Amino acid sequence: LHHWASDTLPAEVVLTWSNAVELRRLEVTLDTNLRRGLWKVMKARDLSEKPYRSDHLPPELVEAFDVEALINGAWRPLASARAIQTRRVRLTFDPVRTHALRMVFKTTYGAPVAKVYALRCD
Repeated sequence: LHHWASDTLPAEVVLTWSNAVELRRLEVTLDTNLRRGLWKVMKARDLSEKPYRSDHLPPELVEAFDVEALINGAWRPLASARAIQTRRVRLTFDPVRTHALRMVFKTTYGAPVAKVYALRCD
């Protein structure tokens, strides 16, 4: 998956495969509005003029999500991420064979929608 945005929260992304796959890892790259920080640096005459780093988490960053697998016709929890503070989230879980994986995005740090820039699983 490359660049997905929800309409509201909570929101979900479902990945499906025609043949069952074995999964044990998930890596998600989330929106942190990197352009905002880069723009401040580009506008500054020197780095002491404006802070390069912020002490606040960007409102666009997803705060919490769950990962579930479709097993025997029912969604089963695999992993959760809470109080996220990084752009990239890596989760590992016990290996599972499935035809579908669902990510349920619960909250952000203020934005009304969730944005995912990349999603990889194996």
